[in-house]
Amino acid sequence: AGRPVIVNPIGGLREQIIDGFNGFYVNCYDVDELAKGIINISEIPKQTLLQMGLKAREDVLKRFCPEERMRKLIRVYESAI
Repeated sequence: AGRPVIVNPIGGLREQIIDGFNGFYVNCYDVDELAKGIINISEIPKQTLLQMGLKAREDVLKRFCPEERMRKLIRVYESAI
């Protein structure tokens, strides 16, 4: 969506979100930590958030585009042969 996110760094989110680059890690099971994360992101200048969002979008488009996924799949097959 082109916006930095606040996530609990578990599972695949750890691979998709880089803390401070395209989102922020917080322990979402800790209400105080989640509240601090929301407050912290609300204090970041709008321009910085927009830049983070653009980086997030670029990263997703680069890593998850069909062409890139196909190239990776071909490399896996080639290495197995």
